[in-house]
Amino acid sequence: MKNKTVITKDIYLECNDIVFKYYYNTLLIIYEVLLAIFVIVLFALKDYIFALIFFGVLIAVPFLLNKFLKGKSVKRIESIFTEDFSLEYEYTFNEKDFNVKICKNELTKEISYEYRNLIRVVEKSNRVYIFIHKSSAFALDKNGFSYDDKHNFRSFLKSKVTKYEVIE
Repeated sequence: MKNKTVITKDIYLECNDIVFKYYYNTLLIIYEVLLAIFVIVLFALKDYIFALIFFGVLIAVPFLLNKFLKGKSVKRIESIFTEDFSLEYEYTFNEKDFNVKICKNELTKEISYEYRNLIRVVEKSNRVYIFIHKSSAFALDKNGFSYDDKHNFRSFLKSKVTKYEVIE
């Protein structure tokens, strides 16, 4: 199976949002739960000043992380992807692994990934995101497949990975 996807700034930003949703938000929820338990313990111990301080931290941290981490990432993406900049990704899906060929003008880079090492796959109506790390994913445009490959891709990839999720 083969797929060809042109990665533009909009696609990269959308992929960044998906990564944020599945990686950073999960970490943030764990952090928030632990901090909430800590605040409750402080209130139970009648240490109200520290409880209020940590309650403020509990409320502020999600906003600050979103602003700084995601904001920094978006600024980096926007500085790389000018109006005329895009990257062409060619994916080849084999029985045991898949290959990614990244092309920009005459420059190319090829990488191989085994399916057993993938973290998860997230499918939306127009794209598929293949997580190669907890905080990194490839975006595939579904229109980059041939007609037959497009219709067989989901069942093929579901048989190769442990976490496959369809959203939207």
